[in-house]
Amino acid sequence: ITAEHITTATDLSIEKAKSELEKLYTIKNRTFENTMLAYDDLTNEASSVFGEIYLMANVHPNDATRNTASESIAKFSGFYTEIGLDEKLYKAIKDYSLTEEAKKLTERGTTSASE
Repeated sequence: ITAEHITTATDLSIEKAKSELEKLYTIKNRTFENTMLAYDDLTNEASSVFGEIYLMANVHPNDATRNTASESIAKFSGFYTEIGLDEKLYKAIKDYSLTEEAKKLTERGTTSASE
């Protein structure tokens, strides 16, 4: 793995996640699958790439590659901060939470907890 591989993987991963977020924002009829699962999938994919890069930042024998990996960690950190502050994502998840499907999930959880 080279520094170039890390840069490419970082950029592609973040770009793909942002593209998937854009799709998620525009969904009209929200379901668990097209909202919550889609969000889970995009964060899992980005986290998978992040994990490999984090490892390279700590164990790769080449200084330049480790430094590039550290820079990529900062890029991912910025991306995850953006997600945490993303009002469109908040609205999408909030909209899903108001659906009958989401309410049924909550009811099941509440019922199970009280039994």
